[in-house]
Amino acid sequence: MSTYGLSVLGADLKSLAQTAQAADAAGFAAVWASEFYSRSGSISMAAMANSTQNCRIGSSILYGVGRSPLVLATEARDLDELSNGRLVLGIGNGTKRMMSDWHGVPDTSAPALRMEELVMLLRRIWNLHEGPIHHEGRFYRMNLTPTGDVGPPSRPIPIVTAGVRPRMCEAAGR
Repeated sequence: MSTYGLSVLGADLKSLAQTAQAADAAGFAAVWASEFYSRSGSISMAAMANSTQNCRIGSSILYGVGRSPLVLATEARDLDELSNGRLVLGIGNGTKRMMSDWHGVPDTSAPALRMEELVMLLRRIWNLHEGPIHHEGRFYRMNLTPTGDVGPPSRPIPIVTAGVRPRMCEAAGR
């Protein structure tokens, strides 16, 4: 059986939410929000989560380089909770020029390694109940010791990554 998803674009958040609601009512399996310089993918997904009941809510894509791993992990956890476990987290780096010019990333080399390190940190942050994080990586440094009980998300949050060149596609396949 085939399933269908819909990339939802809207001039404003209200029309975006209405389109997502109509897609959900029509039986679409997923609705997908995009992120660009004029629209936040996280806010779009929150609007779609609030207006739908059954379909998955996904990002195609959120800029991984535009957020710290902690901010991205907490946004995803909150969106998964808001959607009652329907989130699919799609992340990407964008082009090297977008990384440097839009997000101020000084080192645009090795985007696949950057993505692999980010995904590893996201999963580790979601499992903070296992203990503190002390990470010294090529692209990210994190020392995080929880001061209270932090349980894992209600389910493992699925992650999909965007890739174009062979090495990035290899990273996406992991």
